[in-house]
Amino acid sequence: MKIASVTLYCNEDFRLKQWINLYNEYKSEIYLHVIVNNGKEEDTAMLKNCFPNSLVLYSESNNMTHSYNVGVREIMKDIEVDAIMQITNDIRFLSGTITLLYNRLMADPKLAVIGPVMLKKDSDEIESFGYIIPKYYTDAIPLYRGCQYDELTDDFIYVSSVPGGAIMVKRSAYDKFGYQDEKLHMYCDERDMYIRFDKLGYKEGVLCTAKAWHQHIFKPGKTMRTPTAMYLTTRNRVYITSKYYNILTTLLVGLRFFCLAFSRMIMHTFIRREYREYDVANIKGVIHGLSLKRKGVGC
Repeated sequence: MKIASVTLYCNEDFRLKQWINLYNEYKSEIYLHVIVNNGKEEDTAMLKNCFPNSLVLYSESNNMTHSYNVGVREIMKDIEVDAIMQITNDIRFLSGTITLLYNRLMADPKLAVIGPVMLKKDSDEIESFGYIIPKYYTDAIPLYRGCQYDELTDDFIYVSSVPGGAIMVKRSAYDKFGYQDEKLHMYCDERDMYIRFDKLGYKEGVLCTAKAWHQHIFKPGKTMRTPTAMYLTTRNRVYITSKYYNILTTLLVGLRFFCLAFSRMIMHTFIRREYREYDVANIKGVIHGLSLKRKGVGC
């Protein structure tokens, strides 16, 4: 069992102390722990001091998919690695969970990606499990969200897409997959990963006997995602549609998102005006998503 992991760090000193504690719970199961600092370059030395047994790399770009690729490219140089994880720095695993994921992943030749059941912070309530995506351009249908963990009756379930943040990918599948699309920057990369693996004939799944907790350690004073997150999510949904479908389908998807955002913006003109910036971000996301592939621009 030779598992490598990639974790990004970007000016997140407010998470650092707890991240060290979280890492210590599962570090014995990780063969190669890679940290990619895509924030301030001077933080690299601090990270090396906090994680003396880890490989710390620096990425000049805050583009998250690019920075993950920096880590994965370095990992692929080690021929002994047979599985690669993405682990965000606010995820808690109990000791032994990663080994369970590895054993199930390697036992199934159809599987490319596996993840645990993701629970809300220090609870047994399911925050995210997996998604069914009927068509590549349609909304993802979440499974078991809000349910209690003990309501699960299966040991393992195939899904379309496993939420990012705590996923394990088989190296042999990564060899065929290549690297993440850096135009995405962040958000919706799980959807793009699902489509690409599906086209290669692979599956994704959730191991129900494996649990993880998303601790959601926000920057002090912040309790929700920013308008930028809304912008990128919408932009990338439109862009991903344009990658795999014709212009008519892409325009219809973009029009749907535009109409939803515009109607909410009208409502927020009179009620909860502070949410208008999120609606504007979604509208910009539609416009830029429609032009992203044609112009070939990155982030």
